[in-house]
Amino acid sequence: MSKSSFLLGVILGGAAATAAAIKLTDTTPQQLKEAAIEKFDDFMESNDFDTATLKDRAVSSVDDLKQRGMELANRANNKFNPDLEEMDEDLVIDNMAEATPYEKPTEVFMPHKIQE
Repeated sequence: MSKSSFLLGVILGGAAATAAAIKLTDTTPQQLKEAAIEKFDDFMESNDFDTATLKDRAVSSVDDLKQRGMELANRANNKFNPDLEEMDEDLVIDNMAEATPYEKPTEVFMPHKIQE
């Protein structure tokens, strides 16, 4: 969902809720606006709403997520792409491959025929 679609939905939803509240109750738009501002102020006071603190917490959370993502990517990279230095000890070369003659690959489902 794009930001513009979300914003349009918020605006239309808010307008519909406001219209319904005005029609269903005996309040004026001014009274409804004042009540909403009062509720918002009460919420900010009761929850110690501080934008600087919330911003700092969000930045630290993003930094933590970046660090965890980098660690996870490094672990996956090390697991699926081991270093060649570690593989040198396990590397075995088959010297018998040179002694056997090369046979051309055949097509799928075709019987293998030896040509003389």
